[in-house]
Amino acid sequence: MARFNKIVFIFTLLVLIAGCTNTQKPAPPEATEVPLQTLDHVVISEVMTGIESNNNHDFIELFNPQNEVVNLAGYTLSYQLDQDSEITVLHEWDSHTLIPAYGHYLLGYSGEEFVTVVDTEFKQNLISNKGSLALFDEKGEIQDSLRWGKQPSNFQEGSPALSLSKGKSLERLPDGELGNATDTNDNLNDFALIAQPNPQNSGSPAVPVIAEQLQ
Repeated sequence: MARFNKIVFIFTLLVLIAGCTNTQKPAPPEATEVPLQTLDHVVISEVMTGIESNNNHDFIELFNPQNEVVNLAGYTLSYQLDQDSEITVLHEWDSHTLIPAYGHYLLGYSGEEFVTVVDTEFKQNLISNKGSLALFDEKGEIQDSLRWGKQPSNFQEGSPALSLSKGKSLERLPDGELGNATDTNDNLNDFALIAQPNPQNSGSPAVPVIAEQLQ
């Protein structure tokens, strides 16, 4: 009887040991989708003010951070060097002009060739160390504005973005596949100086990450 009890004890002990060594690993936490900031207006998304060998190599890019097409008819893009300078209209959209949902629109200095074909042109040189832009809607209300450099201007949101340098551009964050939908109403926080400009036009693919969420 004592031998039988001993065998039962050993068998029970082995079962307990096996149970301890075969415990399942906890399942990894499910990936959570990071919400993307959504805006209800077109924004200025990237600006370049020339390259080392060419001061005319300027471009301005717009971004539509909405899930519907925007018609720019009646919109105006204006430029001001500083507060004491005149305001210059770079371009006025007087006809049906669409920016795709989560797509871009590209304006370039007249006669210049870029890696991406421009949607339209302008004839005012942009200055690297200071300047400002404002996008007005068909009602004459400012939809977005950007100021770079330290000189005061009538067009700005919060603190000015960094001054530009030749061959670099100011791009609205977060950039890349996440698009350009950061708008905290502070140019310094919303834009970063990048070494490899990436101009995109209305025919460029919609921002991939956002486009996938629409499917």
